[in-house]
Amino acid sequence: RDHAQTQSQGYLTQRDQARAQVQVITIERDREAAALRQAQADIGSLTGQRDVSLQVALTSGDADLIRDAMRSGGEA
Repeated sequence: RDHAQTQSQGYLTQRDQARAQVQVITIERDREAAALRQAQADIGSLTGQRDVSLQVALTSGDADLIRDAMRSGGEA
């Protein structure tokens, strides 16, 4: 009985850790998405247009494409 209780406590701890990890990942993803939206807005105002490839980058969550687009003046 004690062994079973110890096991279930261990499981709960693992589950809590996993849940905390998921929360951190979600927060980071939200932060990244906000940064990407900001980058898109900046590039949009600089180039006076919405870059189609930038749209794709936002959808796929590819921050590298955004950075490249920023460097090349909005032409991805």
